[in-house]
Amino acid sequence: MADNANASVAAIMPPPRPAWRCVAAAVVRSRRAAAATAGVAAVYLVLAMLWCLCASLGLRRIARAACGEGCVLVAGADEVLRFVTVSLVVVAIVTLAVAVASICVVVCDPDAEKVIN
Repeated sequence: MADNANASVAAIMPPPRPAWRCVAAAVVRSRRAAAATAGVAAVYLVLAMLWCLCASLGLRRIARAACGEGCVLVAGADEVLRFVTVSLVVVAIVTLAVAVASICVVVCDPDAEKVIN
């Protein structure tokens, strides 16, 4: 009787998928998921740059109060401030372009919502 039950369960269950397909399906579910991942990475990058911007402004203010205007720390904070400001503008432009491209891919392609198996 146990053999009949095992045979009926084996007949109902589909064969297992190859391992590489399971991994590929888990990594990328759809184009929208990939676009969302890129968007999240860009948001974290912008947040890190904003943190560096605030830290350099704080360092500049503290260094000016402690050592004066000609201090090496003030010059270093100014350089970090310039670098982060330019990088933030560049990342904002690239992020905007990627967001527009992602929206166009999802809106213009009717198959974008389908799950990749």
